[in-house]
Amino acid sequence: IPYEQKDENIRVIGLPFITPAEMNNQQMNALKLSDLESMENIQGDEKEKLTAFIQDFLTKYAENNSEDMRYMMKSPEGLKGLVTFKELSDDFEFKKSNGKYLATGTVTFLIAGTTLEQKETVKLTISKTEKNYFIDEMVHFLK
Repeated sequence: IPYEQKDENIRVIGLPFITPAEMNNQQMNALKLSDLESMENIQGDEKEKLTAFIQDFLTKYAENNSEDMRYMMKSPEGLKGLVTFKELSDDFEFKKSNGKYLATGTVTFLIAGTTLEQKETVKLTISKTEKNYFIDEMVHFLK
């Protein structure tokens, strides 16, 4: 569960997210929402292509282990079938700055073996490759 501490007070600052047990010690990054305001909005065909790539990526991310994700992301991670990708939220935003794409929003997964949904907020920094896209960074919540 993403949280922050100030003196003796602790507060939750984002939606909980699922990670395989061995990843629980990793430090997660955040992006301030104000950083998004200066970026160019992505619409039309480019947005459709990015959406299709992200849906494919999240499906594979949910199903595979870290090793299998090396061809799609710089710092590979995978959930090994702990969940199944269900959908991107309607409020998913696509921005562009300095030749990179930034996609932010809520992702819904189904927890394996149940009908329970797990929602988490993600930020994906994406670069365009010769034939497709590549995940440069995946952050699991916004601050």
